[in-house]
Amino acid sequence: MNKDIRLSTEFLDHPKTIKLERRLGLQGIKSLLALWLWAAKNHPDGRLEGEDVEAIEIAAKWPVNERSTNVEGESTFVETLVALRWLDLCDETYCLHDWREHNAWAADADKRSDKSRLSRVAKTHPEIYRALVAEGREGVSREEYEALTTVKRPLNDRKRVLQAQAPAPAPAPVLNPPYPPSQGGECAASDSTQGEQPEAEQPAVDSGDFPSIEFEQFWEAYPRKEKKVAAWKAWRTLGASRPGLAKILDAVCRFAESELWQKEHGRFVQQPHKWLEGKRWLDEPLAISAATQEGPPPVKSWSDADLAAIGIVGKTW
Repeated sequence: MNKDIRLSTEFLDHPKTIKLERRLGLQGIKSLLALWLWAAKNHPDGRLEGEDVEAIEIAAKWPVNERSTNVEGESTFVETLVALRWLDLCDETYCLHDWREHNAWAADADKRSDKSRLSRVAKTHPEIYRALVAEGREGVSREEYEALTTVKRPLNDRKRVLQAQAPAPAPAPVLNPPYPPSQGGECAASDSTQGEQPEAEQPAVDSGDFPSIEFEQFWEAYPRKEKKVAAWKAWRTLGASRPGLAKILDAVCRFAESELWQKEHGRFVQQPHKWLEGKRWLDEPLAISAATQEGPPPVKSWSDADLAAIGIVGKTW
């Protein structure tokens, strides 16, 4: 969800803003800003699909009084926004004028989330992922993701339920040799666990100078596309210490939806190779605080006692 929008420093001096204030007062400007903020969260593409005039007034917190309608009973707020080109009519739907041009980051919020979900489908349900890509899909909505990845058990599947509840015979025969010890000296499977073992997430073996399919899926999901060669080098360097793709994509999705990465149109999104080198999938995204803000360090204020302690006595210039 978008946390902020982009506002030009020339907004208050723009002729359209001045005209809006002359016609509707400062409340008109305040309601326009409220409408923009509401749209960033509820209609990030700028199209107020399904919203009528009354809904727009409510979203903009436009007060109901003697100035709220004209002599024909029409909303003066919406009427004025259309007249001044703050609002446009797009196929019988109200649209924010030039919204994508001025707020591209907010307008693509849903698209980024849809692409991240598609990348998760690639790892958890590869057959579904290939079918979606074959259809030319570049993302899936939250509703589609839940429908595609949720397995529904048939109502008459009583036999399978009873089999799942039946205890395994003891001792269970070992049909396959145990997994060899990993590099860390630990076995991949416990010799005392009965039944089916969960598949261990192992990173794909990268070879050559061409990025692997898993890296390309990571690169597609990561919101900042810079220094791809360095990111690929970091990906290969991690080797066996890199977890499975699903865990990495889940972490990227958490960071992409965090308050910090959403702030100021992605200004604080870390470069991908730095994110990989720092093994940031092990971390949780931080909330915005004074420590995360970029800028010059605070200037230390020296007292006379501090100066005397380092041998400076008297006036200084």
